[in-house]
Amino acid sequence: MRAIFIHSGWRTGSTYVWTKFRHDPACLGFYEPFNEMLSAMSPTDIYTARHDLAALKHSEIGLPYFHEYIPLLGPKGHPLFKLEFSYRNYFVTGEPLSDQRAYIDSMLGLAAKLGRRPVLGFVRSLGRVGWFRKNFADAANIVVIRSPLGQWLSARQLALQHQHEFFDPMQLLILAQARGSAVVALEAQRLGIPRLDDHPLPAAIELARQLAAKLSPADRFRIFASLYALSYLAALPQADLVIDMDRLSVDADYQAEVADAVRTLTGLDVEFSDAAMPRRADPDVDLREALADIRARLPDMPLPHDSVDPAGESFARELLSVKLAADEVLLRPGSPPSPGPA
Repeated sequence: MRAIFIHSGWRTGSTYVWTKFRHDPACLGFYEPFNEMLSAMSPTDIYTARHDLAALKHSEIGLPYFHEYIPLLGPKGHPLFKLEFSYRNYFVTGEPLSDQRAYIDSMLGLAAKLGRRPVLGFVRSLGRVGWFRKNFADAANIVVIRSPLGQWLSARQLALQHQHEFFDPMQLLILAQARGSAVVALEAQRLGIPRLDDHPLPAAIELARQLAAKLSPADRFRIFASLYALSYLAALPQADLVIDMDRLSVDADYQAEVADAVRTLTGLDVEFSDAAMPRRADPDVDLREALADIRARLPDMPLPHDSVDPAGESFARELLSVKLAADEVLLRPGSPPSPGPA
């Protein structure tokens, strides 16, 4: 059966989309296949790894997040998982990566054995959607996007209210460790982020946390916005379907349009009438300068990879420009107040 790959970043609403497929009995949904916890997670750990759904504002997911991995896990994690899958390979599209391919194949093989459709929901894959297209030519690649302001403020709320300081350090970590794009390496250098690709992952994570702790909120957003733009410039041209979570949450016609597109792409009936991702909250920091900076840079920002269809590039730049422009309007003095971010 045709595999479905969902590509996104953290705090985009992708868990909502993935859960829609997971609840279909015809599907077998794998959560965050590049999550580094899978390197050591045992079948018993599956039941203690449930997150706080209220804090994360995730919809009811049913079984524990990683439940579908149980047949694939040994006492010390998935035997095929390697830590470089998580961040070092984030922008790698031009290498075979046979170990990474074999790891993904283990999930597809389990789904085939059970006679179900594999649905893999990634949050560490936007920079390498092209690799998935090359290596799994028959798969459907769905890219989920959210307003950068809404995405970052959602993560900030999670960090401030629930002591879940994860999002900002991971943006630094990706830029510090990712291989596969000279453009990304230069952007990291421009932002003052050191290369950590030779560091073991636990050490790199700790250093990324230390670096993030020294930055102002506006500088954290500036780093995120750069990675956001580079990631979606890589992902959007490779997508079979793009789901805009901001539109999906307010536009009934768009909900029906996406449901029709999913049916055409996958043969599955999925409805999105309950999508409800709030647009943003009034930020507690001034992000206008950082947002204006990335919007000004976007038209001439180099692509992370060269081999991109011109029409795909044009589509990506246009959509990102629309998202950034909408956020700039929301940040103008006197804009109507909005509900808090999800």
